[in-house]
Amino acid sequence: MTAEELFKLAEDAEKNNELEKALGYYEQAANLGYLPAMLKFSMIKFELENPNPDAAEDLLILGEKASEDRNDADAIKYFEQAANAGNVKAMVKLGQIYEFEDFSFMGVKCRENNFFDEKRAFYWYKKAADLGNTYAMNAVGYMYSSGIGTDRNLELAKEYINKAAENYDPEAMYNMAFYVKDNIQKFELLEKAAEGGSHKAIDYLGGMYECGDGVEQNMCKALTYYFQSFDQGLYFFVYDYLGALYEKAKMGDSDAMFELAQMLESEEDYLAVFTISYGIDTPRDYALTWYRRAADAGNEKAINYLNQLALDNFDDYFKNVRKKRMPGFKLTEEKPSKERLVFLAKKAESAGNIDEAFELYLRAAEQGDNFAMFKVGDFYTSQKNDVEAFKWHIKAAENGASYAMTEVATMYFKGAGVEKNDDEGLKWLKKAAELKNPTAMAMLGRMYELGIIVEPDIHEALKWYVDAANAGEKHAKERLKTLFDKGN
Repeated sequence: MTAEELFKLAEDAEKNNELEKALGYYEQAANLGYLPAMLKFSMIKFELENPNPDAAEDLLILGEKASEDRNDADAIKYFEQAANAGNVKAMVKLGQIYEFEDFSFMGVKCRENNFFDEKRAFYWYKKAADLGNTYAMNAVGYMYSSGIGTDRNLELAKEYINKAAENYDPEAMYNMAFYVKDNIQKFELLEKAAEGGSHKAIDYLGGMYECGDGVEQNMCKALTYYFQSFDQGLYFFVYDYLGALYEKAKMGDSDAMFELAQMLESEEDYLAVFTISYGIDTPRDYALTWYRRAADAGNEKAINYLNQLALDNFDDYFKNVRKKRMPGFKLTEEKPSKERLVFLAKKAESAGNIDEAFELYLRAAEQGDNFAMFKVGDFYTSQKNDVEAFKWHIKAAENGASYAMTEVATMYFKGAGVEKNDDEGLKWLKKAAELKNPTAMAMLGRMYELGIIVEPDIHEALKWYVDAANAGEKHAKERLKTLFDKGN
């Protein structure tokens, strides 16, 4: 190949912002004595070795603006220029763009991603990870573990996830917990991940305490974790569990009376969903009532508790003693409950045993567990079997699960597994939003903002965005900020 031909290849690569490839071609042409190539090679090499941080930051801002305006080609151009100038945030942005097959909002595909390229996603994530970005380290670890964009390599996966975990990245600490063999170290990592905001860790710890897996069974702690969950199924499990416990206690079950008393005494935040519904103003006083009822019914734990209470200073003891260990469920392995099946399914899923997880979710779904129905539907979606997926999602939706209603709405909008029907989709989405499902509220806000299916109505959009943001939905918070910055 002649020097002129190499020079032309280098120019094309440079136009596509592939500076390292361009540099290689320029160098080859320069080595053949071609003067223009020598000059370009020197200039680009200097730029790569001496990046201008201020210019890179400006390019990053331009890229973010182009991305917000859905000008993907310009966004990538600016991000690549910023990344080539050493901006780590731009590298991560590129990894995120190239990683996904489509651009979606709250699970609804907005448009195809014509730039989907897992190898390029891995390339940019790895560059950012090697420069110390913890988000990218975790992403690289995940891609190594799954063989996405690169060859599968569990040792390198563990290395990168561990680096991110050492930098206190919550999701990395959660992932790292499943690489360590020491149960104490695993539990510590999960606790740190949960404290850092990893919802996967929060859900997993709740399951551990619910079923006594590796820790002493403690439903009070289980519900405390579940109450923090973004998983709508687990959140509503808290209410369902307390309601069922209350009904059992009213029917004369002394163990239920004692457990209810302990939970009321704990004054944990999750009790609000129960006490408000049942009109209980002073949970601790009500706890004492149930301790006495349990003791009157012959419950030895309650009798011992009240005897100890009488021996101590009553006021100080009842004020300071909190969070006793729960007696919990007596689950049998011969016929595990649907809650136990869901927990075991989650463990299998976390360990990558998808077939085992599916079988367990299916058994729980057949017992009527909403979350399990939803997960079975998700499994069929991943297998491109939208008809079966819709069947299970609609069951959970008709059973009152707002998160399943949201999925049903999305499937109607897409015509996935069911005939496309925007009116039916909107009906289910509004049902979910009225049940205060954060995802549904954010989706409605977006639809009213952009005039998707409904007439554009910025006031209605703001109303739903505000409700979703108050429920902690991050996309709604971002859209509110953008809209208010623009003067809406």
